[in-house]
Amino acid sequence: MADVPVTPLSEKDAPKTFAERGAAVPLTTAALMWSRVRQRADIKELLVPGLANTRGIYVFEWMGLPQRFTLTLHDRLLHRALAPEPNPTPTVVAAIANRVALSGAAGPDVQVAAERRVKQAEMLALLARYTLIMRAIERMSGDGTRMTVAELRTPDGQRRAKEVLSRIAGRSKLTPQVLQERIDQLGASLAETGLPGMPVKAPVRLLLQQMGQMARVLREWADEGKGDSVVEARLISQVAEETYRLAEQITAVIDDSTVDIDALLADWTNGERIVRAAVQRLTWMLDGWERLVNMWLDVADRSASDQSQTLSLMSYMLPLIPASELRPDDAAKWAQFSTTLYSQARNSETPPTGLFDLEMMLRLEGHRAREVS
Repeated sequence: MADVPVTPLSEKDAPKTFAERGAAVPLTTAALMWSRVRQRADIKELLVPGLANTRGIYVFEWMGLPQRFTLTLHDRLLHRALAPEPNPTPTVVAAIANRVALSGAAGPDVQVAAERRVKQAEMLALLARYTLIMRAIERMSGDGTRMTVAELRTPDGQRRAKEVLSRIAGRSKLTPQVLQERIDQLGASLAETGLPGMPVKAPVRLLLQQMGQMARVLREWADEGKGDSVVEARLISQVAEETYRLAEQITAVIDDSTVDIDALLADWTNGERIVRAAVQRLTWMLDGWERLVNMWLDVADRSASDQSQTLSLMSYMLPLIPASELRPDDAAKWAQFSTTLYSQARNSETPPTGLFDLEMMLRLEGHRAREVS
């Protein structure tokens, strides 16, 4: 493995955009867990952190992975399915990975988890659509009409909603079909991110809540000096907290747009573009954080030594927001995060051996196994 190209973990080599950072890809081969895939011109690449006894990022051409590694059946199928994809965004990767998982190639536990995600996505899209319908009726009916989710779940309620929406469409100079299509499209787009008023918290908002809680706990952990990974704990806490803050700004754009649903539906081309862009940006920004939250939850009640090891491991995969994705007034703070991360990496780095860090890979495999159970 000594001839495999490695990108040093340094500020100079840090990705400048989300696309350059790559999308997390759920490979199950131990050496490739927690890696990211990206497209550079006509070449697809896999970025693998901590592959050998170094904190560098190994970069492999996607098409050569089967020759470099003994891939699991699941990973061979995922490798083949992702190969022709020209734009491997987090949403695209998740959809393709879920299709592969549904095949049962990664085992029954992963298949069941995939089936659960499909049902959850369908339920969330339906609830988002119901919430948008309720909001449109309340704001646009003109006579104070209101409906509830419970009503919309019944045949009579759906007939009543259809009648009210038909009247709204007429006043808005839209056909009932066009109005319904726009609401349906919004509902599908907002299934993962959710919106205010939904009776169930969507995954993105649940993740943000967990990130905020984790940031507070790790800040206290570092302040109390509970273990050997104080620098990592404080850095992860700060990055999680700041990512949370920036993500909240994006959710505010989504929420404001959907609260004013009458304006959104009236200026559909521009409004839908703004909402779609916000959803895509939020997905990129939070890509990889669910795994980190799960890693911490996995050891939250364990010893300080176990927690220290996990915090050190988490720092390998810490998804810093790339410089070009930041506003100028945020750049200085993230530059400091970057400096701290790479300084810590240099202080702890040992010469690369070209061999797998087996201890780290076994810990990663344990976290991943518990994540899908």
